[in-house]
Amino acid sequence: MANQTPLDRRGFLRIAGRYGLTSTVLAATGIVGPLTLEGVAQAAAATADARNASTPLMTLKFGASGFNEENLKIQESGQLWFAQELEKRSNGALRIEFIGSNAICNQLDCVKKAQQGIIDLFSASTQNSAGAAPYYNVLDFAYMFPSRAAQHYFLYHPKSEKLFREPMRKRHNIQFLYSHCELRGIMLGKKFADAPLITSVEQLAGTKNRVTGTQLGRIAMQLMNLNPVPISWEE
Repeated sequence: MANQTPLDRRGFLRIAGRYGLTSTVLAATGIVGPLTLEGVAQAAAATADARNASTPLMTLKFGASGFNEENLKIQESGQLWFAQELEKRSNGALRIEFIGSNAICNQLDCVKKAQQGIIDLFSASTQNSAGAAPYYNVLDFAYMFPSRAAQHYFLYHPKSEKLFREPMRKRHNIQFLYSHCELRGIMLGKKFADAPLITSVEQLAGTKNRVTGTQLGRIAMQLMNLNPVPISWEE
């Protein structure tokens, strides 16, 4: 490890230029521990060989908004796992071209580009996508479910076909495929590092919180006395 080179953006792009962006992203997110140039290159080579073992019948563009190999190690929301499973379970008949880092679309317009056929798959929050697909806000995903388990139960229950999937297809030409079922969370700043453990929302009453610019999110935080300050995803 002493002679290994830490991975930087330039090194990542060099590897991606040789083995492909998707193979490199898949390799980087699959590594446990520090990312090094040598380690990612070796993993990317193996990943590319495995993915190129068969000729795909179809290649799908996956617009993953701002997600990339770095933040997916923090927020493990499953986009890359889903892409891998599509390739694996189709025995290579499907090839997924993963495009993150806002390179082809962002949280607010990924849904539009999917509707327009510019991309085939997209990943973005329901509330950010509601601008172009308002039915997303009919079911208040971020707040109406008491737990992630409850949300998972609904999304994969047969009744969700009539209540969610069918309306999304008819109204917005979107087919729901997968969710990691994340509820809204609050990330505390450094000043809370030495503070007592926060166990209730009431302990945060009166604090100022930066939130993404979604209407339902602002309303909920106002009701909880959390003083929301909207910011755009680009920030």
